[in-house]
Amino acid sequence: MIKVRFGEANIQQCDVMLKDVAESKRVDRVIHSRAETVVHPRILSRFFWPPLREEKLIMPPKLQEQFDMYENEYSKIKRGRKLHWMDHLGTVEVDIELADREISLEVTPLQATVLYAFEDHGTQISKLCLFRSTRCR
Repeated sequence: MIKVRFGEANIQQCDVMLKDVAESKRVDRVIHSRAETVVHPRILSRFFWPPLREEKLIMPPKLQEQFDMYENEYSKIKRGRKLHWMDHLGTVEVDIELADREISLEVTPLQATVLYAFEDHGTQISKLCLFRSTRCR
């Protein structure tokens, strides 16, 4: 109905974008059936999505291993393709265990990286559960 109302040409790019999201979810399920990783990116084609500002966030080594594992599995499924991580985008779910309570938060990747740094200095973060909706190309 939307195609009829707005025209086929105007909706074609939206179709590609919706297919990108659906394909991303399918690939994510396959990767998670093969490897235990906490990363859940949205893998999108750079050709049909608007450009976003590039920033580089240096992830803690433990989390970088998760990204590397995901990328390795992705390259097995999509031969010849490589992920371009946009580390500063998305969200991270963290559970922080303090002496008197546990806090669950959804934070930016930068905030999660800072929280993770405290784990190494005696503050106990019992679980750093990562959910990324990072835009990847």
